[in-house]
Amino acid sequence: MLITLKSIVNKMNLQDISIKFYSVNYEDIASGKQSYLMYFRCCDEKEKMIYNNLPEEAKKDYQSTSCCIEIPHLSIEDYMDDINKNHQEDYDRVINELSIYKMTNKEKEAYCLYVILHEMGHHNDFLEMGKNVFLYSNRELEYREYLHCLQKKFFHKTFNKGLLTNDEREEKKKLDDQYRGLLIEKKADEFAFKHFEYYWNIIV
Repeated sequence: MLITLKSIVNKMNLQDISIKFYSVNYEDIASGKQSYLMYFRCCDEKEKMIYNNLPEEAKKDYQSTSCCIEIPHLSIEDYMDDINKNHQEDYDRVINELSIYKMTNKEKEAYCLYVILHEMGHHNDFLEMGKNVFLYSNRELEYREYLHCLQKKFFHKTFNKGLLTNDEREEKKKLDDQYRGLLIEKKADEFAFKHFEYYWNIIV
């Protein structure tokens, strides 16, 4: 029985990808102070400091030795509670795209698997770029930072609010569409959908 995000990862048997499970503060979740997501990191904090202190020319050829996917140490139910409160539109988009597969009463597991695969897509993209931190980090950088700023403002404005107004839903859809249009996100989405059936048959 799949109870936690970690149980999904364990069944996937991912041997060539570094996965780190980070601790969460349940009080923060309950109070709405924190949202726990999954992330791909092209290098850990220690290596990031090394990279940031390099001369600009040296950065261009720097290859990471610590890329990983970070996943919150949460049950599927707790993770999905956060998603339903703050990322419902993304959940609806993904489940609609995956509707060709049999997911009866397993939509939550399907969404969690998709998000893990999406982060694996970032990892695969990074490997294809030779683990080059500079190339990966600087692709569409200015536009990504602009969108992240807009998303952060919207997130803090509506975090844990529940139902959005019509105007807020329109604003969020526009931001989501812009974000999904980024090359880095399109490639991760394509990877996730391409590999979903294979891993779905493994975990269910």
